[in-house]
Amino acid sequence: MQTALSSRPAALTGCRARVGASQRRAQISRVPQAVDVVASPTEATERVDGRTLRRSLNKTGRYVRQPNNDPESQRKMDEHGVGYSTSGLVAQMRTQGNIWKEGEVTIKLAKAYGYCWGVERAVRMAYEARQAHPDKKLFITNEIIHNPEVNQGGRMKAWKQP
Repeated sequence: MQTALSSRPAALTGCRARVGASQRRAQISRVPQAVDVVASPTEATERVDGRTLRRSLNKTGRYVRQPNNDPESQRKMDEHGVGYSTSGLVAQMRTQGNIWKEGEVTIKLAKAYGYCWGVERAVRMAYEARQAHPDKKLFITNEIIHNPEVNQGGRMKAWKQP
């Protein structure tokens, strides 16, 4: 069977042609496939299964997948204004129906104020990694929070090398 896009057989292109639809475009198969990885041009191509690689890395014991929830990290998160506030103005507003009044000024806090659980967890893990390895260089390979100002603040405070 040939695809409409090339003269190669469909099995080699990753596409499958639809029978009786010669003028329709071939549909791209959504089946996950292994990726060819070449360390250097002279070495043979090696097939790598991402799931197997990820699982083997997790078994080494060098990767932390769950935060420890230690009080020191929570204190630093509160101090830097990152994460769920347990003290300060925001915590006070939560106990008073998400409202703060001072004279003629009234501030209402949104009920959904704060970060989602995944962001809280990622920030906590970054603080705990700094505490566990104070003299090592930390590599954060992607944004923890999709807010450049907060990410930059984290680099300047807890996540940077002392």
